[in-house]
Amino acid sequence: MTIPAEFMDLTEIIHFDNTQRHPWELARYRIIREHISSLIAPIVKDQLTILDIGCGDAYLVHKLSEDFPRLHFIGVDINFTEALLNQTRKNIRTDNLQIYQSLDDVELEKQVDLILLLDVIEHIEDEIAFLKSLKRYDYITVETPLLITVPAYQELFASHDVILEHYRRYSNKSLRNRLSEAGYVTSYERYFFLSLIPPRILQLITEKFFHPRPKKSSDLAAWKGGNTITKLVESFLILDYKIGSLLKKMGIKLPGLSNLVVCHRSA
Repeated sequence: MTIPAEFMDLTEIIHFDNTQRHPWELARYRIIREHISSLIAPIVKDQLTILDIGCGDAYLVHKLSEDFPRLHFIGVDINFTEALLNQTRKNIRTDNLQIYQSLDDVELEKQVDLILLLDVIEHIEDEIAFLKSLKRYDYITVETPLLITVPAYQELFASHDVILEHYRRYSNKSLRNRLSEAGYVTSYERYFFLSLIPPRILQLITEKFFHPRPKKSSDLAAWKGGNTITKLVESFLILDYKIGSLLKKMGIKLPGLSNLVVCHRSA
């Protein structure tokens, strides 16, 4: 997720440890890692390249580079300043990760094997034009899958979305339709984190009737739960996800506060 820099201290942006990371972020990382493992399993290559577009503070892509040392990772985010980009590069502890500010700076002679767009396109006013623009890069082909996550359900749009500069939230259907309009075919879709919907509904009710003072930062940036609480909440969210996965295999589709799809460019 790309968190506006004004909501985070510089030292929080450039560290790659779990300290002070929100349990939602930690649980989502484990979910993304699981899907990456599944998506790359059928690919037979000496080295695979994964491109994380909108990598934010590079925490997630750096963790992936540690967990998948044989893969080549590239992180790109237009919100990097030159100073922050240089500092982030200095903090990288792996040799299979490169960080850039722009896709135009990425030079590849081979196809990217997987693209990550993790809680990114909701920040883009015209996400369809952005998705179409990816097709001009030769290293993104019809064989390159895109793993995309976004916040779910426009009806749950709240002050949290405003703080994070979201333009919208998505249902499976609305995301599938937007991807189709941009020239992509969805092959997999699901919601996750059902347990986070009731707190969001409560938040919406509170905002509607009590008009609390607006927060200056997101819950992600302001998390101070401590290690024990963080682990408990993370474990609960993972259990939530696994129950949803089991029920999905049985043909039962549960809602969730987040939305995940896998898609490809249409031929």
